[in-house]
Amino acid sequence: MKVSFWSESVALNGKDIYKAFEYSIQKTDTVVHNDMSADTAVIWSTLWQGRMKPNKAVFDHYRSQGKPVIIMEVGVLDRNNSFRIAVNHINNTGYYGHLDNPVQPDRHKRFNITLKPIRQQGNNVVICCQNESSQLWAKMPPTTAWLSDIVPKLSNAFPDKNILIRPHPRFSLHRSIHEKYNIEVCEKRGTKDDTNFVEILDDAYCVVSPTGGSAIEAVINGVPAIVSPESLAAPVASTDYETFVPSEMSRLDWLSRVKNTEWFIDEVELGIPWHRIKPYVLNQISNH
Repeated sequence: MKVSFWSESVALNGKDIYKAFEYSIQKTDTVVHNDMSADTAVIWSTLWQGRMKPNKAVFDHYRSQGKPVIIMEVGVLDRNNSFRIAVNHINNTGYYGHLDNPVQPDRHKRFNITLKPIRQQGNNVVICCQNESSQLWAKMPPTTAWLSDIVPKLSNAFPDKNILIRPHPRFSLHRSIHEKYNIEVCEKRGTKDDTNFVEILDDAYCVVSPTGGSAIEAVINGVPAIVSPESLAAPVASTDYETFVPSEMSRLDWLSRVKNTEWFIDEVELGIPWHRIKPYVLNQISNH
């Protein structure tokens, strides 16, 4: 199999793990660079912005031919230490190998995540917005239109709760949105990707996040989430914005699987994620 990497279109925090993945693949397969005719491509992120903007042409080209695209992305469970590796998408529609491969033993020790008890309190319904330049938002309306639709629905469903909007750290909302609804905007802290989200969860009744990683953080912290079916949190969240009926799946079972969507650099170098997704990649190539 010929696998093409685009090393110049990688976020700074992804360069080491991207190189480690290339190292693991070249042990068994042919690695090339910037090749539009390979069997599959490996790109960094589906955020078509900044240094990753050229990756959209790669993604569109390979997918239009029915060829698989392997996507790497910073993880949610241990940000900047663990990283997602998926085929064709980094939401619930992508392939991670986490459902049809054995759960890697003892990975809970590496993540050191404790599920907090589910709570039915909190004063705020927190809406987490996405970056419109991301493939995660590709089939969604403009954020302003989406908020204009969803805020009244949430206000009607939860009349005794405040509506709090958390903009995506790299996508600013038009001022008219918070003026229209008198919505408080969550503050940014530290780097452009950091906000006071953990503090916000302390008084959150639920979190609304169609496809973002915020829903995963919320569920782990015991806060109910409302998501789209494309979210990785969908198995343990509600997908109905108005009736708010949470899933009955065990959060512990869900978390043990989700941990196998993110990998540390030593695991990537050993070829563990590549071994898990390679059969699916080969099947996609043979059927394209």
